[in-house]
Amino acid sequence: MKFLCFIVFVFLLAAAHAQTVGFIEIPSREGVKQPFLYSKAISPQAVAILFQGGAGRIGAAGTATNGWARVENFLSGGAKRFTNNGVTVAIFETPSNKGNLNDGFRNTPEHNQDVSALIAFLRKENPSLPVWLIGTSNGTLSVTSAAANLAQSEKPDGIVLSSSVSVEHSLTGQKYTHPYWAAKLDQIAMPALLVHHKQDACEYSPYTGMQKALASFPNATKIELITMEGGAAVSGDRCGSGPHQYAGIQDEATQKIADWMKANKPKANR
Repeated sequence: MKFLCFIVFVFLLAAAHAQTVGFIEIPSREGVKQPFLYSKAISPQAVAILFQGGAGRIGAAGTATNGWARVENFLSGGAKRFTNNGVTVAIFETPSNKGNLNDGFRNTPEHNQDVSALIAFLRKENPSLPVWLIGTSNGTLSVTSAAANLAQSEKPDGIVLSSSVSVEHSLTGQKYTHPYWAAKLDQIAMPALLVHHKQDACEYSPYTGMQKALASFPNATKIELITMEGGAAVSGDRCGSGPHQYAGIQDEATQKIADWMKANKPKANR
């Protein structure tokens, strides 16, 4: 009997620390649904929307078997890391009417409307918690665009830019590379964190661009740079592996982001 009680206790303890991951779609614009992967922390202190870099697609599928990101990069594969650090997350997938976020879409009213719908959903689900936007690489433009352009009541409570793209493609401009500075940065008045690896080898996100980035948010209520070092070397794509994706130090980078967010919680939520 005692052994059976012990087994039940262990089962309940494991269940109490489990993360729930689900695939959800919400209406965002007329005829358009915004899908995302939703993972709740057990005792959350913040909520964050995670924006994948590249073309923005994470490969989510709406089944129990495949309802997870097939692209396992820093943010697209980061649900468990963030929930373990007390942050409930929604990982942004491309909207139902688009296969990617290229061609300048990240800095459009339509994209911002999709982001606004997701922010509203998360605030309704988590009324006492601040909602942050976190972007990596090309995803940093999704973050700055929404933070700059949304109506005051729709804006996030803070933003995090990791491996920020600061250099346009030499031939295609912003079609495939989405620099964070394409948005109106002077319209951003909230806490802003920059995270960047000192050895980032991606040609569109050199670490040398971070000093200029720190001076690019004149109205941020607080801005800070966290510099990461170490981890795994580049393996193939310089923008899809190694320092640009914090390979080998993803847990450390995630914890630093989560700790900074919790330490800079807004005094009053919306």
